Amino acid sequence: MITVGHPPVLHYRAASRSVEEIRTAGVALGFKEDFAAPPCKCQLATGDMLLLYTDGLFEQLNTKEDELGLENLKKVFTQQAVLLPALAHEKILAAVAAHRGSQAQNDDMTLVAIQPVTDGGS
Repeated sequence: MITVGHPPVLHYRAASRSVEEIRTAGVALGFKEDFAAPPCKCQLATGDMLLLYTDGLFEQLNTKEDELGLENLKKVFTQQAVLLPALAHEKILAAVAAHRGSQAQNDDMTLVAIQPVTDGGS
């Protein structure tokens, strides 16, 4: 994977119940004609989850003009990553909306949660 100017991918590790940031080298797409960025690989274990998102997710402002912030997003993700990706996705968006309160959404938000599929022992 490469992030090409986007925020770091968040990797929830189920074994340690912790979240790590995966940052990759390279500039945003379109800024250099001769684009080159080495990809980063990560190993997903059972129960792990990746969170890919745009900066609008953690830069949402509340009525006091305070951003949610990356550290708070990581805390929310840590709490929700034990769920199935679709439900974790829903709960993370709900937490962002709760932080925002009555403040209008100030940026686009894109969020993708990825989890390895297990065969269920079959």
